[in-house]
Amino acid sequence: VKWPNDIYCGDKKISGILIENMIQGDMIYSSVVGIGLNLNQIHFNNNIPNPVSLKILTNKNYIPEEVLESIKDDFFRYYELLISGKFKDIDEEYLDNLYLKNTWSKFRKGDRIFEARISNIGSFGQLITEEHSGIFTEHMFGDIDFMNS
Repeated sequence: VKWPNDIYCGDKKISGILIENMIQGDMIYSSVVGIGLNLNQIHFNNNIPNPVSLKILTNKNYIPEEVLESIKDDFFRYYELLISGKFKDIDEEYLDNLYLKNTWSKFRKGDRIFEARISNIGSFGQLITEEHSGIFTEHMFGDIDFMNS
């Protein structure tokens, strides 16, 4: 998972996820989730950085309805964990699969380019990086860019 909403295979993007939450008071009332997954595409627009598809990775054709069933099964497995209050299990799996976690990488924040490693995700989804100096910084979505992806 490339924070905050991309799915990578190695250094190539295979999927993106968008989530829109509806808030009522201080609670999430509902969420709409959209998933884009590159299945059988073999040619991509040159403006898209690092794309890949399942077909390119496996040299197989995929039936979208079958892939949707598989995604749906996984989605409901995570939903069961969520409604069971197993937030720690979800967080641990997310962190175990976080792209570039604990890998020294270049980032840009405004005009500043720096090297840091991703150490964690905050309780509100912020990316937490650690610089060589030992300084930890929290970054909200849109505040920081990955330079080597």
